[in-house]
Amino acid sequence: MLSFKRLGLLLRKHWIENYRIYLMGMAIIAGFTILIFLLVFYTEDGKIEDIFQMGYYSAGLFLCGTIFTSYIFNDFSQKPKGILFLTLPGSSLEKFLSLWLYATIGFVIVYSLIFYAIAIPFVKVSQSYNADELVRHDSRIQVLNFFQSEKEFYYLFFPYFFIQAAFLLGSVWFERFSFIKTAISGLLIVALFTFVNYIIGRILIGEESITAIPFHLLRHSYITARLPESIMSVIEFIAKYCVTPFLWFITYLKVAEKEL
Repeated sequence: MLSFKRLGLLLRKHWIENYRIYLMGMAIIAGFTILIFLLVFYTEDGKIEDIFQMGYYSAGLFLCGTIFTSYIFNDFSQKPKGILFLTLPGSSLEKFLSLWLYATIGFVIVYSLIFYAIAIPFVKVSQSYNADELVRHDSRIQVLNFFQSEKEFYYLFFPYFFIQAAFLLGSVWFERFSFIKTAISGLLIVALFTFVNYIIGRILIGEESITAIPFHLLRHSYITARLPESIMSVIEFIAKYCVTPFLWFITYLKVAEKEL
């Protein structure tokens, strides 16, 4: 039975125990972001374009998000802390949710606030600095907008939450060096899928088949083989909306299993 009161207490306890390192991490992210924006401002004639912002936001989100996610269940790798965590009052679901909220929703919100708190003033200065060029060439110097329909930046969050869910599972699955082990496991799985796709291509098309996307497209000379759009729509739906919650559910089961 989920108790929001106990969940709130678990969230509060986690913050009290970790707020120093979290604040230090926020300061590091903010300082590094300011440094990169200053570097780009001076090397690109004062232009802070949305494409650069998207690239930096994405790189920081994936790198910092996966590292933080791997850290979040760090107590499991230390027996005394792990035993203490598992014996806390509350259900397995409440304990899982208390850490999941920090690693998933909490991190994205905090990271985005830090990014925009720095990006907005830099873009304003950039717009003023390039005011004449903006009038002449209609340059796209603007604050990154994830919901701009023609660019569809928001699609970034589908692969991010999938990869983040994989690292969250890895942080529970592996007791030590979970970040490294999860990254290596992920690369091996991708390599396996690519190899299987290559074998299928050789069987269907020929020895010199070229694979582009596993289980999506095969190309050989002037011959191209694709999955039907109806099947691709189903695969896309599963990839976007089912795989990530499934990984979160498996992580919850692992937490419950450790408690038993």
